[in-house]
Amino acid sequence: IIIPKRRAVQLTQVVAKTSTGAIEHVPVARVVNVNNTIDKLKKANFWIFGTNYVIITSLFFSGFLALVDLLVGIGIKFLMNK
Repeated sequence: IIIPKRRAVQLTQVVAKTSTGAIEHVPVARVVNVNNTIDKLKKANFWIFGTNYVIITSLFFSGFLALVDLLVGIGIKFLMNK
């Protein structure tokens, strides 16, 4: 899980309890710039998918996947959409 250092929830006891222990098993990275991190993932051959209101019932690909869940209003932030 990649979360921004600013304007995002801190990893607290409440977050850990709400995650029902998942936070203990999933790596979490806090980054200064999410857009730059996405660019680095692209260069490392990750498929980048963004959340929206479209339901995908099946998807076939090979390689690594990064799912971006940063909704603003009804879609992903403009810079991440490019």
